[in-house]
This record gives sequence, structure tokens and C-alpha cells, in this order.
Amino acid sequence: MIKTIIETNIKSQLTGELTAPIVCLGLPGIGKSTIIRNLVKNLEYAIVDVSAATFTLEEASGIPEFTEIKNFNKYSSAEIDGPITGTQWSVPELILQANRLAEKTPTVILLDDLHAMPLATTTAMYELLLERKLKQYKLHDSVAIVCTANNSSEAGFEGFPSPIINRLQWLEIPFNVEDWYVNIASKFHPKVSSFIKNKLDKVQENESTISPYATPRTWEYLSTCLYNLPKGILEQDPLLIAKGFMSTKTAVEFAEHVEYLHKLNFESDIKTHNIFTVADRPFLDQVLYGNILSSIETPEDTIFMIKFLDHNYLCDNFIGFFASTLVTMYQRKNARLPITKGIQILINIIMDKPLNEFALTREQLNMFKKTPLTKRKEILRIFSNYLL
Repeated sequence: MIKTIIETNIKSQLTGELTAPIVCLGLPGIGKSTIIRNLVKNLEYAIVDVSAATFTLEEASGIPEFTEIKNFNKYSSAEIDGPITGTQWSVPELILQANRLAEKTPTVILLDDLHAMPLATTTAMYELLLERKLKQYKLHDSVAIVCTANNSSEAGFEGFPSPIINRLQWLEIPFNVEDWYVNIASKFHPKVSSFIKNKLDKVQENESTISPYATPRTWEYLSTCLYNLPKGILEQDPLLIAKGFMSTKTAVEFAEHVEYLHKLNFESDIKTHNIFTVADRPFLDQVLYGNILSSIETPEDTIFMIKFLDHNYLCDNFIGFFASTLVTMYQRKNARLPITKGIQILINIIMDKPLNEFALTREQLNMFKKTPLTKRKEILRIFSNYLL
């Protein structure tokens, strides 16, 4: 419904109807801008991203150029006999960029963080929003404007003049944490997604102007950070790393979660080929053992994982979280992001694809022939229950 409302507003602007530009309001980090960018991409329109918070007066007004004005001496009170020069402003960068794109395809200007625009550019922004022009240069008819804003005092929002409010369309963007987890967070780094799964109340913290606070956006940042950190660094000081993205209180809980995972010691189980019944462990361990996939590195590790899956295919809690972890790895593979050879092989086996791309030795190929994933269909059935 949200996307439909925004899309309708954009298309109404592009038809030239009397339409108020839309402002999407909501908590920080919930993906307001991402919703708009994805919508514009799906419409196959062009987009011009503008941060209202950093938009300068020069960008709004252009640069003054001096040019001779003929037959204007009669208006000079100083009775100047020589040439008279006047100021002509260059085309503002935003107008130039948007109009050039609009000559080829419909274009959307995304004005991000409208609440944080500097006082110096307020007049220019209002002129753009209400009159579709900056100085003497107007927007192409095939340009629409969409804005985002955080409507809280912590985000620096102090309101807008009532005539401005009356001339814009305002849309509250709700945030459903359960939907966000299923569609987005379940695909984060396993240590992040497993924490969020049991701590949904920690996803969105109160805003602060003093210290970091957790939002859906910062959890995604943390996930990216963990993927890029050298192996073992997180376990050395998880609290220090987590405090860069959230409050100390939540960071402490995340650090405890990381330390708990570390005590499960997946690497030891893999190295010693310790195949046990996950269903005999506490519920939390059943879920967290889905993280064992992130410790699979070599083809020999994959053989262990095949046996482990076959032995534990009836444990839905384990298989379900393992499925979301595997999907994350699959997406990284498709995006050409680094994942281990062992995980790549396991993905092919579960998807019933050949292994010729991995340059395996004859001994390794025989090893996989002797150790098929016998419970593949049953495992995929549980996958579908958790992922659809």
C-alpha cells in the first residue's frame, strides 16, 4: 500500500496534474529512502539523490556571471556613460542534472532528510518544492519530487511553516519489525541475524544526539562490518565493535550472544567430526547451531556438514535457521562476495547442481559420491516452510 501511494504521487506529478510532492515520514534507519529508490528502479525511471542536510546555497542558486546589458544607462542614477554589467546566474546543478536525465526518461529527485536542511537553503528548497524551479530555471515536466524526513526533535526536526505543510502530501511510513526480520535481517551475518531473531525489541532504540543507537540501518552496517573483519577479530572484543553501532546496553547483550556462540565451538565439532543430535540440546542451541555453516571452509568440512544435516534433518529449529544462513551465503555468492569453497560446494549439493566448477581432485570427487545428501528432499521441505 505504501509503495502504491508513493507511485501514484510520482505518476501524478509526471502527468502535470496539480499534485503536492510527497514527504515520507518515519523513524531513522527503517528504509524510507530504500523504499523510494527500489520503487524508482522498478519503474525504470532515473533518480537524482540529494541530501537536503548538505545541500549548499551555491548548488541551489548557481554561480553569478557578469554580462553587459545594453540600453540600460537610462536607469542609472549615477549617469554612467560606459557599459553597464548585470548578474546572470548559471543553471543550478540540481536543475541541470535532473533535466538532462528527464530528456531521456522520467526522473525522480529524492530529497533525503528534509527535516535537516540548513536555514541558508530553506528558501531555495521551498521554491523547488512549491514552484518546481530554482532562480529563473524550472524543472522539466518529466521530473517528480519525493522527500524523506524524520519527524522527531532528536533528529533535529523543528517543524515546517504551516503554508508549506499545507502544500505537501505527508505519508507516515510504518515499521513492522517481524516483516523486516523475515525479508531483510534474516539474511544478515549469522551472528547478527541470530541475535535479532530472539531480540526484536532491540532493533530500534530511542534516538540520541550523544551516542550511537540501534536502528534497522545500523544492524545492516554491523552485518557488513562483521563480514569484512578478519576471522577471529570479533571474538577478541565484541563489545568494542558493537558499541560503534548501538547503545552500550544493547552492545553488551550482543557481545554476550557472540561469546555464547563462541563457546558452542563449531570449529571443534567440525574438526573432530562430532556428529550429535541437535534436538537433544536446549532450544536456543538448536537455533544457534544454524551458525555452524559459517565455519565450513574446505571440501572436507562440507562432507562433515552433509553427514550432520542428514543426522539432524528432523530438527526444524536447527534446519530452519540453517536455511536462512544458507540463503545469505547464496546471495553473497551471486553478488560475487567472498564465501568459502566449502560453502559454495554445499550450496551446489543442496541445489542438486554439478561440482565441475570447483576443480576438485579425483579423491575429493569420490568422497562426495560416497557421501550423498540422502535427506535432501526432507531438508528442502523444511527450508520452504521457513523461507516462504
